Amino acid sequence: MRRVHLCRSCSGLLLAFSLPALCQLGAPGGTYPINDINHLPDSFKAQPVTGKVRLKDGSVPPQPVLLVRVCNGFVRPGATTDSKGKFSFRYRKDDIPMDESTLPNEDTAARVTGGYAARMGAKQNKVARCELRAILPGYTADPIMIDNARSELTNVGTIVLHPSPGEGSVISMTSLAAPPEARIAFESGWTESSAGRLVEAERHVQKAVELYPAYAAAWYELGRLQAMQNHSAAAQISFSRAIAADPKFTSPYDQLALLAVREDRWQDASNYMDQLLKLSPAAFPAGWLLAATAKFHLGNLDGAAENARTGIQQDSDNMLPKLHLLLGVTLIRKKEYAEAATSLANYLRLAPHARDYDAVKKQLEQVKALADKTAAQK
Repeated sequence: MRRVHLCRSCSGLLLAFSLPALCQLGAPGGTYPINDINHLPDSFKAQPVTGKVRLKDGSVPPQPVLLVRVCNGFVRPGATTDSKGKFSFRYRKDDIPMDESTLPNEDTAARVTGGYAARMGAKQNKVARCELRAILPGYTADPIMIDNARSELTNVGTIVLHPSPGEGSVISMTSLAAPPEARIAFESGWTESSAGRLVEAERHVQKAVELYPAYAAAWYELGRLQAMQNHSAAAQISFSRAIAADPKFTSPYDQLALLAVREDRWQDASNYMDQLLKLSPAAFPAGWLLAATAKFHLGNLDGAAENARTGIQQDSDNMLPKLHLLLGVTLIRKKEYAEAATSLANYLRLAPHARDYDAVKKQLEQVKALADKTAAQK
C-alpha cells in the first residue's frame, strides 16, 4: 500500500508543475523576427564596422559566415566574411532610430527575444541596443554587444565559432528574402502587439504571410498572436506553416509542443520536442524538461530519465531545479530508489523556497525508507 501511495503522490507532484510551469517556458533560446528595421546611434551611421570570424582553433571558417544585426528584437543582414574570414560593412541610410512611442517595452522585448532585452536592461528610449551575431550551420558564437557606449568603436574584433550539434537556428534565413511590403506589414504587426493590440497585430501579420507565404518568422508571430487569444487550432496551423517554410527554424516546434501539452496530447508534444532537440540539442535545458515530461506521461520512463539527465548536464547554472524533481519521480516509477532519493534531495537543495518543498520532503523520507529496505534485501 505504501508503494502505491508513493507513486500516486509523485505523479501528483509532477502534474502540479508540468502544465503551468512548462507553458511559461516560451521559445527555446528565444526567437528573433526578421525585419527590415535597425536602430543605431547617429554616430554609427557613417562608420564602417569591421572584424573577423575564426573557428575555435584559430583557423578560417570553411565557408562564408553570415553576420546579422539584432536590434530591439529585429534582425537584418550585415555582411558575409571573405576568404580570410574578415568582414566589413556600413550601416544603410535607412538605419534610423525609431520614434520612442513605437519602441517595445521591456516585457515585450523580453518575450520576443527570449530575455535578451531584459538581460541588457532595455528600456523605452531612442537609442538602440544591438548585437552582432555570426551565423554558420553547425556552429554557435557569443553575440557582440553594440550600443551607444561603444559607438566610437568600429572594429569589433574576433568572433569565435564553436562547434554545435544540430542544424537548427532561432533565426529564419528565409525571412531575409521577404519583400518590403511584407516586412512593413510584419513590422506594423509587431508594433501593434507591443502595444497590446492583438487583433490589429494579427491583421497586419496575416497580410505579411499573404504577401510572402515563405515568411517563417511571420507565420511564427501569427501563431503566437493566435495562441495569446486562445485560438489554439489556428495557432497550430500557423506554427506548422512556419516549419513548412523553414524546417530548421526552431522556435515553432516548442510552441506546438506547448499547445499539445495544454490539450494533453502528450505524444504530439513528445514528437515536436524530439524534432526540436534533434535540430538544436545543446540550445536550452528547458527543452529537455518539456521532452522528459511528455515521455513521463506516455510511460516512457527510460526516455524521460535520459532527457532529464541531459537537461541537468546542460543546466550548469541550476536554473531549472524541476529537472531534478522530474528525474526523481521517474526513478521512483522505475523503482530505483537510491538515485531517486538523491534527485529529490538535489531539488530541495536547489529550490528551498518552492511551494511544493514540504510535499517533496515527505516523499523523500518515504523514498529513503524504500531505498534502505531494498538495500537490506540484497
